[in-house]
Amino acid sequence: MTPILQALALCAVVVGAATGAVSVMNGDIPDLAVPEGPWQAGSALDGRVFHTVDTILGSGEVLRDELHFMGERFQSAKCQLYCDFGWADYETK
Repeated sequence: MTPILQALALCAVVVGAATGAVSVMNGDIPDLAVPEGPWQAGSALDGRVFHTVDTILGSGEVLRDELHFMGERFQSAKCQLYCDFGWADYETK
């Protein structure tokens, strides 16, 4: 898989995470329980940065990323670098 396709795949994962599609690939960690109630515009994570380590299934390539949250929006450093994804709104419960 080319670096551009990998970046696009990573962007798709980040967008999926932003919409609440959360899964855990490590078998010994339970899935995240999403609380009941309505989604609200994000601000709870503002000012935080999360460092992720992801493995591409098939190739085994390891991708490291930073998710930045600021001003009710978030940005993936990898997606910005590879495909100019920009900042996206996020929601929390």
